[in-house]
Amino acid sequence: MSKLVIAEKPMLARDIARAITGKEVSESARLPISGNGYTVCACAGHLLELVEPDAIDPKWGMPWSLDVLPIEVHDWPKEPAVDKKTGESKKPLIDQIAGLLKTCDSVIAAGDPDDEGQLIVDELLDYLGYAGKVERVYVNDNIEKNIVKAFDKLVPNDSCRGAGNAAYARQMADMCFGVNEREHGKRGRRNA
Repeated sequence: MSKLVIAEKPMLARDIARAITGKEVSESARLPISGNGYTVCACAGHLLELVEPDAIDPKWGMPWSLDVLPIEVHDWPKEPAVDKKTGESKKPLIDQIAGLLKTCDSVIAAGDPDDEGQLIVDELLDYLGYAGKVERVYVNDNIEKNIVKAFDKLVPNDSCRGAGNAAYARQMADMCFGVNEREHGKRGRRNA
């Protein structure tokens, strides 16, 4: 029986692996790390991002026109994100986690204990179509004994999804407001 632990960040993943896999784990250890029935991997922040509006409907591309506004999409599609520092796609990491999902019996979502942390793992599992058992762990610090205690208090992830939905709603509001305001603002400046 194998449980895949998906942490939000590599540093947290290493702390978790140190606490639960029974292995010595250095600060630079390569992920994933397996032991004691767990495989621990990590996202690198958001692995997905909302697609640009013109990828949904070409009329929402440049040049903008007021007659296509407002742009509203209830379930905005996502695609692999690009690392803002390196310019590299996060798709290889998504593919690695997708492969790990095929080998596990269940998942433990270990995003940070906040709305964004919930969304980061939920959106990835949804994107990859994972339908197996998912539990949630709240790791609040990197002290090993506290991480072990947190793993004794797993909760069903479905009971936590509201937090991720709140983060997604903010993400959607930012996108819709940004897209609509961007064009409206241009029009206003031209007419001033």
